[in-house]
Amino acid sequence: EGAPYTAPEGRIFALTGLGTKNNSSLGVVLDLDDAEEVRSLHRNNGDNTAIGWDSATAKSVPIGFRATAGQVIALKRPNGETVQGDGRAWGYLVDQ
Repeated sequence: EGAPYTAPEGRIFALTGLGTKNNSSLGVVLDLDDAEEVRSLHRNNGDNTAIGWDSATAKSVPIGFRATAGQVIALKRPNGETVQGDGRAWGYLVDQ
């Protein structure tokens, strides 16, 4: 939740969703070991007001995305700014 997370030893983090705590027209980006991997973008009307179904705060991600033990997951805005506690990555841990 808005802070880097390191997948624990012997475990795999399986990502199931990506989004924001609040309805944000900016969306969120997930970095894995400082490399951009997944984006959850929200369309807006050009004035930072979200529109329609695309304003959902959580988006599903393709099945199979994972972070292995020791990899660092971090969230940021698409423009590179810090998420400041608003970003969310949903998932679960499984044994490696």
